Amino acid sequence: MQGDTGAASSCAMFGNYRILETVGQGGMGVVYRAVDVSLERTCALKVLREHLRGHSNLIARFYREAEAVAQLDHPNIVHIYSVGSVGNIPYMAMEYLESEALSRILERENHLDVQRALYLAEQVARALACAHEARIIHRDIKPGNILIGADDHVHVLDFGIAKLLSAEVQLTLDGSRLGTPQYMSPERCQNKLITASSDIYSLGVVLFQMISGRLPYEASTPVSLIRKIIAGPPTRLKELMPDVPRDVERLVAFMIEKDPKDRPANAEALADAIARVSAGESLDEAEGMADVFASFRQTMGTPTPLPAEKHIRSARRPLLPRALRERFQKTRHKLIDRMLLLAVVGAALAATLAIGGLAFSRARWAAPHDTVYGRDHGIHRWAYGGACATWINEAQGIILAPIHLPGFHLKRAGWPSGGSETLVEFAGQSDTAREGQYAVYALDPAGRQARISFAPVKPVDDARREPALCVLTFGPHGAHETAWQGRALLRYIERENGTGPPVGSLLSYMCEPARPATHSVLTFPREAGPGGLPPAIGSVEAADVRADGRALAIACATERGDAWEIAQVAGFGKLFADTYSVVARTVVPVRQLNYSPDGSQLTFLCDAGRSGAKLLVAPADGSNPQGRLLAAGDLQVAAAPFSPDGRRLAVAFREKDGTGVLRLIRSDDGAVEAELGAAASCAWDFRGERLVVTAKDRKGLYQVWAVDPRPPHQRVQLTYLGSGTIPDVYVSPDGAWALTSLAETGSPTLVFISLSRVRS
Repeated sequence: MQGDTGAASSCAMFGNYRILETVGQGGMGVVYRAVDVSLERTCALKVLREHLRGHSNLIARFYREAEAVAQLDHPNIVHIYSVGSVGNIPYMAMEYLESEALSRILERENHLDVQRALYLAEQVARALACAHEARIIHRDIKPGNILIGADDHVHVLDFGIAKLLSAEVQLTLDGSRLGTPQYMSPERCQNKLITASSDIYSLGVVLFQMISGRLPYEASTPVSLIRKIIAGPPTRLKELMPDVPRDVERLVAFMIEKDPKDRPANAEALADAIARVSAGESLDEAEGMADVFASFRQTMGTPTPLPAEKHIRSARRPLLPRALRERFQKTRHKLIDRMLLLAVVGAALAATLAIGGLAFSRARWAAPHDTVYGRDHGIHRWAYGGACATWINEAQGIILAPIHLPGFHLKRAGWPSGGSETLVEFAGQSDTAREGQYAVYALDPAGRQARISFAPVKPVDDARREPALCVLTFGPHGAHETAWQGRALLRYIERENGTGPPVGSLLSYMCEPARPATHSVLTFPREAGPGGLPPAIGSVEAADVRADGRALAIACATERGDAWEIAQVAGFGKLFADTYSVVARTVVPVRQLNYSPDGSQLTFLCDAGRSGAKLLVAPADGSNPQGRLLAAGDLQVAAAPFSPDGRRLAVAFREKDGTGVLRLIRSDDGAVEAELGAAASCAWDFRGERLVVTAKDRKGLYQVWAVDPRPPHQRVQLTYLGSGTIPDVYVSPDGAWALTSLAETGSPTLVFISLSRVRS
């Protein structure tokens, strides 16, 4: 072989493959016609381009994506025989087809007969349906990736390759962003979440081009083209081809709708619709087609499910058969009269209930989204099940979970049960109506399950934006059972008789999926304060539970509010304490508190004004209440900062420009033991004995990386998300999962990373 672009010398050998000739070139690699000498089989050999071979993370993804696509078995998908490398040159061996790319056919013929275009598009849709069923999104459907063989048999190739090119190297091809802009969906042009619907959009553009010889959006520059795709109206097919059948134009228009939820429901339904249109059957009148056609205006499992009323409004076609529709038309006036009567009765009943509610206002029962007024209505009412997340396979070992919770962002996460189910706390975004509100969801990425532990709770005082309920910490996790297994520690604020200063309580909240949600008020020894509660418990901002579940540490302000105390409550039986002792004091607020693995030390992160924060450590027995200073500056300390042996802490030191440096410091004196490169946040992966961090990639977006704390401190990128992530990351105690969120506004989209699948 003579490099990337030159022709291959006759009968040159590449491992077990004898290279015959060069048959194609692209941004990813060069394709040769070759013979597998061990099997005596002709194949198409794609070799990764030379300038990409130095990116180890890209190569790892190249292997994983190719192996996943190799599992697809469909007559319209190019089959991958094997993936491997010769020396440092990765390759992919595929079936060799005597075919021609659709792009070349269109260059030669400009446009195709409508029936032929529909026949080709139906086959592509069938191929996409197979891939989508396996949770594989093509991402780059275009004429160059569609091969046309004998009898117009279609083969689709390069599944997953577009995703690889958007990985760590952040490549641009031919001066434009990744992908072919003419066929990119609006959501992809905006770097939003890519779903199977994006492939349907791209196929709609290809079908438009096959029929008309033109594109629905055309512009002189890539930038103006992308702007048109995002915001401009598309050219209608009939403007270019006045004789095109009406149903063909309508179907293409549905495929290239800007909003993914307004496109065909899935590729299988699309293929069936194309077949019916090709046969001359009306989408409206064909038997059994009404439901399919109506689904074109329904959501296809989008990340944020629409409210029921929006689903109803989005339906453009009736779901009832014609006979029933005619009967309904004859009786519609009677139905409307009855509905008006019911509306009047309902309004009267609502007014009666409202008046009755005033009479029983002292009961103060509240719906999940209402203000929490008091414990008398029971926290168990806040917990309820229901679909609250969509699960999407983004890549091998990467799962996205869009949450239907507009106006919120990820605040913290933990694994109190020790399994794969995590509790995730969301907080309302600042400067919005959701500011000060909190919610907790329980999500299990292994079982693809999600439920609401408690719904958004408003502040107890809108002026002060003080949350009535929030999570302080999650219970300990480990092999041994404790009274805290499956629990979270909550701070709950109420007002005496609805007036007066806020009065706080600490609640233990049981959140195991197999048991109904329950809560208990934690009680402390009488001498701890009035009523057996520590003074000013409402000001508690930090807490942690010891690994054995037998002690609790809290940081709260003194009654005068001029100092902060760190206290240890020990001797738990179930939820009762035997001792309450102050182990450390500070004059500045404590915002994070952590036990060491053996419970002998407590680290606390304190605000230090303009200089950032101070990290101190104190013995849990109270022998040094002043503590020892370990680090100072703009710090970000992991949710569980101690290394497995308790001798080191992982701390990210942030700079003014938002970048950060990850350092390992000794827990005894704060000396820097190692500097591990850029990081904004970090968490220990105890199983892998490494750190999971967030750091910026070459595009300036946060991604998740794995860093080996041992020299030479190897760093491996784990995510390649087009929109990047937030700076925060969390890791489950068993090292099975890492969790972060996409860096997008609106509803949060969680990112679960299966560390066991990406570890190798």
